[in-house]
Amino acid sequence: MNGYRQILFIYSFIVYSVFITVWSQLLTQSNLWMTKVDTFKEVIIAIKGRKMGNKINLLTARLRNLFSQFETHPIVVAYSGGKDSTFLLHHVLVLLSAMKTNPLAVVYADTLVENPVVHQHVMEFLQKVKAYCEKTGIDVRILIAQPEIRNSFWVNVIGKGYPLPNHRFRWC
Repeated sequence: MNGYRQILFIYSFIVYSVFITVWSQLLTQSNLWMTKVDTFKEVIIAIKGRKMGNKINLLTARLRNLFSQFETHPIVVAYSGGKDSTFLLHHVLVLLSAMKTNPLAVVYADTLVENPVVHQHVMEFLQKVKAYCEKTGIDVRILIAQPEIRNSFWVNVIGKGYPLPNHRFRWC
């Protein structure tokens, strides 16, 4: 893996790490910005030039620190079924099984547009996550968000005649 891809790869971990912090605070506190969160620049300086194993250790230390700061607050992981969110969810599960501190919420957005094979994989994986959490004593909630059929992609495009979303036209 070249240096650019490694930085991009670790950047996604940092984004999810900050996402966990923000969502945990959003769910449990009225003032979202009370806790110091590393800036992107500070994180990039910390990981630049490190080997992938060291970057993963840095991620693990950062997650452990976050979990310790918010011991009773739920950790929310947005799961898409892709490599980045799967990697992050794996590390969160490993840490939570060792630390036994925070409850966990895994959120999956089922847009009703996914390839059926991918959708089946995600559903099976989420069932495995639930079984693992029950086995290891992690308090987990798996939440699947799904639009109503009348608001789904295909009904909007074919049924209502909406143009396809693009950089000039957004549905949201």
